Amino acid sequence: MPVNLSLRRGHWSIAVAEVEDEKMPDQNRKPERTEKRGQIEGAAVAQLRRQVEDLQGRLAFQEDTLQALNDVVARQDGEILALREQMATLAEKLKDLTYALELGGADTAQERPPHY
Repeated sequence: MPVNLSLRRGHWSIAVAEVEDEKMPDQNRKPERTEKRGQIEGAAVAQLRRQVEDLQGRLAFQEDTLQALNDVVARQDGEILALREQMATLAEKLKDLTYALELGGADTAQERPPHY
């Protein structure tokens, strides 16, 4: 039995194509459905429903994982910005110290802090 499973805009759709097993001598008469054929079709639909439910569960798990990863990336972006600011401040302090050492030649480690 041909089965078409498709995902469109986040919604799954299932299409089961009916295959005519009998030739119809009269166009007005529908072919008879046997009980076995009905059971097979019912089992196929049930299997497709289980597969769709499984896929929906996997999709939900992936969406949760993606959101968690997005949260981590956003937090890390903030941390990186803070670290860049700290690094710029330290680079400026190093530049000032290097300049002071070149000019003064005095030992800045033994100088008294300005608050004494």
